[in-house]
Amino acid sequence: MKITDLSSNKAVTIFSTVKITREHPTQALTPIDLENHISQAVWKFYNDCRSEAADRLGKSEMDLIMTDARVVGVKIDGHQVINPSGFTGRELEIKLCMSMVGERGSDSVGVEGGSIRAHILSHDEDIKNGYYIEIDDDKSHIFLITDIRIAHLNSFDWGRSNIEKVVQERLDLDSEVAYLIYNQYANGKVSEKMDRFLGRAFWGSFGEFTNALLMNVRNAGALKLEETPPVYIKSNFILPERVFRKRYALGKKSISLKKISDRLDIEGFLEDGVHGIYEELNELAKRRIKWATPTR
Repeated sequence: MKITDLSSNKAVTIFSTVKITREHPTQALTPIDLENHISQAVWKFYNDCRSEAADRLGKSEMDLIMTDARVVGVKIDGHQVINPSGFTGRELEIKLCMSMVGERGSDSVGVEGGSIRAHILSHDEDIKNGYYIEIDDDKSHIFLITDIRIAHLNSFDWGRSNIEKVVQERLDLDSEVAYLIYNQYANGKVSEKMDRFLGRAFWGSFGEFTNALLMNVRNAGALKLEETPPVYIKSNFILPERVFRKRYALGKKSISLKKISDRLDIEGFLEDGVHGIYEELNELAKRRIKWATPTR
């Protein structure tokens, strides 16, 4: 299966848990019951998220193209199960992942890679509330992680080009050389004098990033939580280690930034073998939603 990792303005991938209350909780769940419940969950999920996807992609809901739908977890009365058939219980929780694009692409599965990486991170680090940020050349993309939903929260203008620009202006160099010098600074390989000089330039620019980040985290309700959620960062360029040793004020609280590795493999996640335990449920989910939108 060929994967196309798309940005948040080209694809929407959302993870969400749908809860289904069974009318007869003491009766064993049959394959027919399970099929009906999966269908109900898929439709509820799709109805809840399609307007969000259409708004972000700048398309009408009828123009959305479904690229992937899958079951990534099932619980009965709060207990994780692999094969739900035969179990009894009142509440069925079905965790789904759905991907949509606004334009038909090549013969591949177009997904919002950042959202999938946020999901993998949440699983690896057991995150119930947190934020995952990807920084690219000119944008930073924030993904909100909760125990029932993972999705893109917002994007703002700040990335590698901002660093190149500020160093370029201070040293009157072209952008490529400016970045090479910044890279030496970020790795701690410059003189003390140059470290102070470039430090003022870097932290002045990085302050724009932290201000935008803190505003988004505050608006998402982080201050209302008992503990400040962790913030994980994946950047396409190196950041000084001091970035991850500082704490950043958030009202009367503060947050720290955590660096992650490049181990978040979306192709591995999407390969059928990874979620083979739910293979039949995945096929059911895809069949139930396939006719609702144009397919890839």
